[in-house]
Amino acid sequence: RLHQRGVLVLPRHVDERLHATRHSEEIRLMDTLKRVTERGGKVLIPAFALGRAQEVVQIILAYRDQLDCPVFVDGMVRSVCEAYNGFSDLLPKQTVRASGEEHLFFRSNIRGIRNIQHRSDVAMRQEPCVVVASSGMLTGGASVFYASHFVSDERNAILLTGYQDEEAPGRFLQRIMREKDQGQTPTLNLAGKQVSVRCEIDTYSLSAHADESELVAIAQALKPSEVML
Repeated sequence: RLHQRGVLVLPRHVDERLHATRHSEEIRLMDTLKRVTERGGKVLIPAFALGRAQEVVQIILAYRDQLDCPVFVDGMVRSVCEAYNGFSDLLPKQTVRASGEEHLFFRSNIRGIRNIQHRSDVAMRQEPCVVVASSGMLTGGASVFYASHFVSDERNAILLTGYQDEEAPGRFLQRIMREKDQGQTPTLNLAGKQVSVRCEIDTYSLSAHADESELVAIAQALKPSEVML
């Protein structure tokens, strides 16, 4: 449709979602991590290995005084964190300054998973912890391994922080949240196995993309004669 100022904008039926403010989502995420771990649960945050996972780790570091448990980083996330650390001169100065002489990511209570045995030990540990692992949609990688161990315990939680493809297990988790709210115990296929979903599930908007209102605001501010979509 044509805007009054001559700016072409997306019809509202394309995507009516507006992103929550980043700060409020960060606070909400940390509140959940604190609440779940204080009740004795473990938290899995499936995250895209390049970019999103590092954002999640930096959020946890920024609020590290609120979280009294170890945070483990696994899968390709761990390798990408090491790569980022090797090119600190290309990263935001504030991020580098905050780490001082320590590792950009693996400091304070944040640790990288060392090997397969370490992964198994963390998955089966009795004490609370947080795990940030790839893949972000639970389609493979370390996150599937942890999810298969965490998902059947109601004390635990799986917190999604990025887009979930229609066919991905992560999207299925989002859909069955309503079933859980109704007292049902749905099942999820992970790595070829059906597991009961009893853990807490939630989604946090940490999108790096502008939402509809932000895109329209940019077009209105620039006042172009045409906008190509």
